[in-house]
Amino acid sequence: MLTALIIDDEAPSREELRALLADAPDVEILGECANAIEGLAAIHRLKPDAVFLDIQMPRISGLEMVGMIDPAALPRVVFVTAYDEHALQAFEEHAADYLLKPIDPLRLEKTLDWLRSGNRLPHQRIPGAADLLQRIPCCGHNRIFFIPVGDVEYVYTDVAGVHVVGTDKRGMTELALKTLQERTLLIRCHRQYLINPDRIQEIVLQENGAAEIATPSGQRIPVSRRHLRDVRLLGVVVLPRPPFGGLQFGVPLLQAGAPRPDLGHQLLNQVRIAIDVAALAVGLLLLALLRVGLEDPLCDLPCRQFLLGASLQAIQDRLRKIQSHVTSQTP
Repeated sequence: MLTALIIDDEAPSREELRALLADAPDVEILGECANAIEGLAAIHRLKPDAVFLDIQMPRISGLEMVGMIDPAALPRVVFVTAYDEHALQAFEEHAADYLLKPIDPLRLEKTLDWLRSGNRLPHQRIPGAADLLQRIPCCGHNRIFFIPVGDVEYVYTDVAGVHVVGTDKRGMTELALKTLQERTLLIRCHRQYLINPDRIQEIVLQENGAAEIATPSGQRIPVSRRHLRDVRLLGVVVLPRPPFGGLQFGVPLLQAGAPRPDLGHQLLNQVRIAIDVAALAVGLLLLALLRVGLEDPLCDLPCRQFLLGASLQAIQDRLRKIQSHVTSQTP
């Protein structure tokens, strides 16, 4: 038995296709959907063998919808379209079958024969289906809405589904984390989380080697050790957690929306700071030894003052260099 799903925003078109498919005894219609968001949910829930998909639908077209489905979970797609023959050549060349409205029963039978064979044409890119998503379709409180990708803070998944958290609203989406990672500029920071790089306020390292991301809204997003390296490669400043609640030393915070500093420049300044701190420690040690040596009664007072003054001046110069290197890393 071949299971099928019909997705079309026009009720007469759905009824026509359902009536034609009813003549095929080995085809079971699992359901009908009036828009792409309903279609995404039905595909994930019903797992049909084939989908008869209208191309021209409001808000999310059939092509955009195909791009929102993980290729591993994508059923065989039959586009139902009113495009002319020249446009249809593009679908033939990219491994997608089609039916032209109004549907020809003989052409439908040819399509059903292909579906019954179980063969899949080589997977190729469908025109327009792999572009970056600008909006994420969501649902919540009995309504359907979109959250622009730029307004998303983070996305996470739990037993209830995939949640999209924006700056001023949130909702649930039928898109998988993998799809959102591939089709948007969101990055993976944890097995269950994606983060918008432009919404990272700071990253704080944990004692166990993992980390946390702080967002402008005050949320704390986990960063696993596996994905910490990818986050650091973005050029985002990573700060160690201050020990015992004490003063935190290091690079100043990278504010959300601020330009990311050059990573090579950061590393160079970190090396300079480490060298200056080591030199300062040596200077303090020499100063302590010098003080012991100056207690020798053979060393007169003017000599003591000169040597102590020179040592203190050198230490002050080193402290100014350290402060300069730290300040230069401020975004």
